[in-house]
Amino acid sequence: MEEYSYNVKAIIEYDGTRYSGFQIQKDKDSIEGELTNTISRVLKEDIKIIGSGRTDAHVHAKGQVINFYTSRKIDESRLKYAINRMLEKDIRVIDLKYTDMSFHSRFSAKKKEYHYLIKFDNFSAFDFNYYLEHKKMDLNKVNEVLELFKGSHNYHSFTTNDVDKRKNFNKFIYEAKVIKHSDYYEFIFI
Repeated sequence: MEEYSYNVKAIIEYDGTRYSGFQIQKDKDSIEGELTNTISRVLKEDIKIIGSGRTDAHVHAKGQVINFYTSRKIDESRLKYAINRMLEKDIRVIDLKYTDMSFHSRFSAKKKEYHYLIKFDNFSAFDFNYYLEHKKMDLNKVNEVLELFKGSHNYHSFTTNDVDKRKNFNKFIYEAKVIKHSDYYEFIFI
């Protein structure tokens, strides 16, 4: 394995509408694939993206953390500019900096925050990639159920069969709430 001298941490955002998710999949467009190809071309070396998490097909992200190792050091602002210039326009690097070699975007993460938007009024042709649609929801019942999510729970049943059984599947949900806006509900899980 090639020895790398630098570890780069980047904050990214993307519109996942036309992607099969974050993780590289054979014969499908993915966020990780686009980033890997673009950054490898910019740095003129093979790199591997490490994501803080994965998203499913057609899911969007704001503020997702990635990192990658490289043997080349380029000024941070120039590197960010070069990557964004070559990336597809629906993926952006928001921030980029060199960081400690021990930083790992997945294992260094303390919390992750997820937002789900459900539109209930003023439906637009431009919303269908960003909102689920639902006309009527009982917020009292929804909030009762969301209380059940809070705390520590074992999520083993949500994994595939080939996952290491020794892995810890307990996760802590710090917050689970819904906020009603003028024409959509915003579900937040931390």
